[in-house]
Amino acid sequence: MAGQTSHFVTIGIYDIKMGSIVYLNTGLPADQYLTNIAWDPSGEYIYVAVINRDQNHVKLNKYSSVDGSFKKTIFEEKNGKYVQPMHPLTFLQNSRSKFIWMSQRSGYDHLYLYDTSGRLERQLTRGDWSVDQYTLSADGKYLYYQSNQESPLASMPFQLDFKTYTTSKLVSESGWHRASISSSGNYMLDHFQSAKQPGVLELVDLKKNKLLKNLFQASNPLAEFNIPSIEITTLKAVDGKTDLYIRTIKPKDFDPNKKYPLLNYVYGGPSVQLIQDRYLYGADMFLMYMASQGFVVTTIDTEEVLDEDLTLNPPHLENSEN
Repeated sequence: MAGQTSHFVTIGIYDIKMGSIVYLNTGLPADQYLTNIAWDPSGEYIYVAVINRDQNHVKLNKYSSVDGSFKKTIFEEKNGKYVQPMHPLTFLQNSRSKFIWMSQRSGYDHLYLYDTSGRLERQLTRGDWSVDQYTLSADGKYLYYQSNQESPLASMPFQLDFKTYTTSKLVSESGWHRASISSSGNYMLDHFQSAKQPGVLELVDLKKNKLLKNLFQASNPLAEFNIPSIEITTLKAVDGKTDLYIRTIKPKDFDPNKKYPLLNYVYGGPSVQLIQDRYLYGADMFLMYMASQGFVVTTIDTEEVLDEDLTLNPPHLENSEN
């Protein structure tokens, strides 16, 4: 809490056979953040994203798992507002030196392919959209990721081929998907929602691009209720170009000639999106209830905007891209 002394965090490695602990020499200041911890495939090293207390500077550091000594900084990222690494690095299955790093350095969360010397080999995804999460196939041939590249309100699964670096969409219907890929990469379990679809669970053959089975079809839980109407509109942010999405829930008998009390429900912080192409556009029953009681209920999702002068050192992204 504000005014309290910050915690000092350490990372220890426990040796099961010896019953001893080795601590990483993460250095000072002691109140820095130690995040996104990942093992090297050999087990000899540990990688840690070390973030300063102001949360505007991150170092991806390499440490020895044997004696805890600091080995090197792979790269650094700085931003005038904040840095927000949310995922540890992921090594490719067929390599001990190449890994994937997710970064918001462009203003959007994207995936970058690095080697352990700090050299950027390739930016894997790019555009005015963000990757949400990702995984790798067991054979290392494909990368699967969720993104909102089709719509800011949607989340859909895509496949990236490491041989050609081309991407393909794994579903046809826009909405909010949560896909689980089998270890073989042959099958996908897709949990899908949209504004008017409460939920579907499907098994898909990815090799044949074919639906194998509809495992579950949710019924509309509000089918027998006279529910309020929901509208999605946009307005421009202060930059004059960014669309901010607005969800408006109106009473069922809404009269545009009358005045209504307004309830504006908003979060506005980083990494939380309240308006989504899920059932009822992500609105919960409390908001629907308030609209049924005569309120106009609105929600506005704000935009995360990072500084364009983010620095990457070393190497600089644009000078290292293939």
